[in-house]
Amino acid sequence: MIFRVLQIRKMIREGKEDPGKFAGGQAGDLFMGLLLMPIISAVLLLGGLFILGYTPLLGGPFGFFKFFFWLSIFCVFFFFMILRKVYKMIKNTTKSAVNDTIKVESKVVE
Repeated sequence: MIFRVLQIRKMIREGKEDPGKFAGGQAGDLFMGLLLMPIISAVLLLGGLFILGYTPLLGGPFGFFKFFFWLSIFCVFFFFMILRKVYKMIKNTTKSAVNDTIKVESKVVE
């Protein structure tokens, strides 16, 4: 409970100091939260392929699973690089949108 209060206090301070950075961080955290289950699934898949391909635990090392392990490593790395670019784009776009919105000067029309 006390840690949550301290986290909220930190978020309020960050939001006051740099609202664009705060909003970008929140959007990035939301994106990473959506990817949590696929990341866990990919790690479990790679772990299973490694066990089947390189250890004698489930019947011995199989060349078939070694091939798919390295193929999966390549695919996961490529997918990770794409997601990293998307994550940075989301953060930067949100930050710039908030900063542009805040810096708009209001004028009184008479």
